[in-house]
Amino acid sequence: MTFEGCFLGIPLLAVGIVGLRYLAAPATSDWRGMIVLSIGAGIYEELVFRLIAFTILHLILVDLLNLPKVWAGAGTVLVASVLFSVYHYWGGETPSLYNFVFRTFAGVYFGIVFLFRGFGITACSHASYDVCVVALRLLARA
Repeated sequence: MTFEGCFLGIPLLAVGIVGLRYLAAPATSDWRGMIVLSIGAGIYEELVFRLIAFTILHLILVDLLNLPKVWAGAGTVLVASVLFSVYHYWGGETPSLYNFVFRTFAGVYFGIVFLFRGFGITACSHASYDVCVVALRLLARA
């Protein structure tokens, strides 16, 4: 599970590197704290935006509105992905189209992983991606 989760974080990392915006130096020099935050964020965000959001959206779209499961699944992935992207701006980060689109894409990617592999693999993939970003930021600063 750990190997698969780490492996599935790599494609998203490759997409993020293309923009190079994620390689800016971190504001803090506490790399250990950033690693712990990255792991926690991966687990927490997958809990909220995949496990909980998918359950609620499925309840609304399939059980209440009686939409076909294929359309409800696509709608669930898209809505949860946009919410995931918007959530990242609550901390005061300046909105940018690139970051919004990238995070929405990341949400779609994690949503697809979640549908096919479940919560554990998705959370591990997200956490491994976040840890790699921190490591790359620290290496870029060195």
